[in-house]
Amino acid sequence: MYRSFPIILLTMIIVLVGCNQESEEPINQDDQLSTLAGNFIDQLSLANYEAAVEFFDETMATEIPAETLNLLWQQLTTEMGDFDHYTVTEITEMDGYNVVLLDGHFEDGQVTFVISFDQQSLIAGFYIH
Repeated sequence: MYRSFPIILLTMIIVLVGCNQESEEPINQDDQLSTLAGNFIDQLSLANYEAAVEFFDETMATEIPAETLNLLWQQLTTEMGDFDHYTVTEITEMDGYNVVLLDGHFEDGQVTFVISFDQQSLIAGFYIH
């Protein structure tokens, strides 16, 4: 009995791990993109511009470095007041890019953030309307 206990225990662990893997739901791409877009906006709102640039593809990181994001966010908050929150409003595909639209709610108004992701889920475009 005592000799078979480790084998029984190991079998139970394997069965439990196997059951756990089967019950995990696949990650929805829209959920992943919403999370990435939201995390990017969160980094901007926390003034973590270096961290925000890490979401960019190589071209965006070159064209919009952390210093430029800092100036952009400062200008936006000067015009719109303090940032409050965002709401994901739409996720679509356009010209081979996944595009996430978020309403950015500020103290004195609202803007729309348009964030385009490439096939590697890196930001290839960022616009504010």
